[in-house]
Amino acid sequence: MSGDPFESRSRLFSPGERLGWEFRDRLLHWRHFQEPEPRPIVADPEVRVRVDRLAARRRSAMTWAVAGAVCAGLAGWYLLSNQGSRGASPVGVVLASLVVVGAAWLSVWRPLRLARQEHRARHELEALESTAGTRYDGASLTWRTRADAHNRAEWERLNDVPEWGAVRSWPGSDRIDVFGGTLRSWEGFLTTFGSSMIATAPPVRVLDLSEGMVAAELCQLTEDRGLTVSAQVLPRQLATVDLLAGLDADQLAGVLVESIHADQPDEHRQARAMDARILGAICRALSPELSLARVHEALRVAMREPGEPEHLSPEEREHLGDGLFSEEYVRQAHERFRSLEAHLHPVRQLGSRAAGQQPARARLRCLTVGGDEQVFATDLFIDLVVQWAIRDLRAEAAAGEGTGTLIVAGADRLRRRHLERLSDVCERRGVRLAYLFRHLRDDAELMLGGGGAVVFMRMGNHEEADRAARFIGHGHRFVLSQVTRGHGANQRHAAGDTDGSSVSTSREARGLLPTTTRSRSWGVTRSYAEGTNWHYAETRQRVYEYLVEPTALQNLPEYALLVVRHGQGFDHRPDQLAGRPHVQVADCNPDILSLPRVLTDPFPDAPPVEQVRPTPIERSGQP
Repeated sequence: MSGDPFESRSRLFSPGERLGWEFRDRLLHWRHFQEPEPRPIVADPEVRVRVDRLAARRRSAMTWAVAGAVCAGLAGWYLLSNQGSRGASPVGVVLASLVVVGAAWLSVWRPLRLARQEHRARHELEALESTAGTRYDGASLTWRTRADAHNRAEWERLNDVPEWGAVRSWPGSDRIDVFGGTLRSWEGFLTTFGSSMIATAPPVRVLDLSEGMVAAELCQLTEDRGLTVSAQVLPRQLATVDLLAGLDADQLAGVLVESIHADQPDEHRQARAMDARILGAICRALSPELSLARVHEALRVAMREPGEPEHLSPEEREHLGDGLFSEEYVRQAHERFRSLEAHLHPVRQLGSRAAGQQPARARLRCLTVGGDEQVFATDLFIDLVVQWAIRDLRAEAAAGEGTGTLIVAGADRLRRRHLERLSDVCERRGVRLAYLFRHLRDDAELMLGGGGAVVFMRMGNHEEADRAARFIGHGHRFVLSQVTRGHGANQRHAAGDTDGSSVSTSREARGLLPTTTRSRSWGVTRSYAEGTNWHYAETRQRVYEYLVEPTALQNLPEYALLVVRHGQGFDHRPDQLAGRPHVQVADCNPDILSLPRVLTDPFPDAPPVEQVRPTPIERSGQP
């Protein structure tokens, strides 16, 4: 890693949406040194041929020298043995002398002459090879100098070539659905994506329903950047968080009734009507100071429950206890009063000390559910959060403060009606929306593919991984389906003997005696044959299978992302034009910015210069 950590974290807030970063090896841009390496210079081949020929003649002369020495020895013995003898033939003496002289020439003079000629030729060849080697060494040194200079220049150029480029969704995709992942990977995604949207489309609203405080790092980095942050943690700050700001009596009653009865069948219409009647009357009686604590206490007072209310005045207690509902009505509707009180009890402290206060506008607004020991996110609270988010979006759109961004971490807690309603509101007002689902099941599965970009992180469950793989799609390819191997041998042996004889007699009279001629023939026949056969065959077939296997989704690295684009994308890739989905691999770890050669924007569209990596020799020029 390199660079200042504070500077790298500041780059997180560079404008431009970033889901993560993709890696491209900068060595794909390497330009090879095109000049070929000099070949070794070969000396004069005619001189080497002459040397080889002389060496062969010298070896042959040595063989003849041995034969000449033997002949000389025999001739000398002949001369010595017949020296002084009168019976010696003059011709023999002359011939023996000639043999001695010829043998001396053959065994001494001729080998020495050939050896001197070979020595002179070898000396000439060595001189030529020395000159050629010197020339080659000079040319090779010059070539290596130019190659090293080229490689150093390439490394200097590649130092400015980025290796990490930002990954964005394509234009027109107003919603991002993220499926899978862990709390740690969610934290990295929120930091990377949220910081970029703070610089691109503020204000950013984060609803952290994961109960894992995954937005804490984003809030801390935003504060360190000097930007305003409004962070509220529930249930720790339950009393000071007012999600009801801006609601009148009828709106609050409608929100509560809708939350309690949204999923009830039609046969519960009577109960819904009674709840609307009770809550509407209580909210109007408490208006304009509305809070869930006051509504909860009003229900207990109307039910004649014992206890001293803390948030109601004596006049309000008297009016709620005697004048708002008759005793007979409360008795007959007691079941509905008990149900409403039970629904409001877990969130009765919500906004009890901040009623009517509008939260200050900030660059980042974060509402986090951080209940480590209890499940706080009830259906009623979720509905109130959705209503708060919708009202906040409408208020800022009416004030002309920009479109903004909404991120919901832990969107599994939201019902499908909440998800679709938030999506519709954000789409109408041009608000960037991101849903983070921990699992791909139930309502989350029904939302798959309904928005714009789809992002998959590590999918632990095999069924969810299979659903994700089916969504990514299938593709055709040829695979080896069958291999056939065989080996066989055969052997045949046949032998036969044919033996036959025939005798023929013929008589021929030659002179006075007859001549008899006999003939006999015989034969043997044998044969032998052996054979071996071997064969190998491959069969390939076209298959239609997953483009991304479910096991690959289950084994993704923690911060890895698969950004799936169906149809034609903005980069007009050939596979998209053919209707194939495009899967882009990215990494959302915010610490990637501490690495060298990291862009905060996507890679330029220019293709790499060469698709060939440098050889280890070329890497030696790296400074």
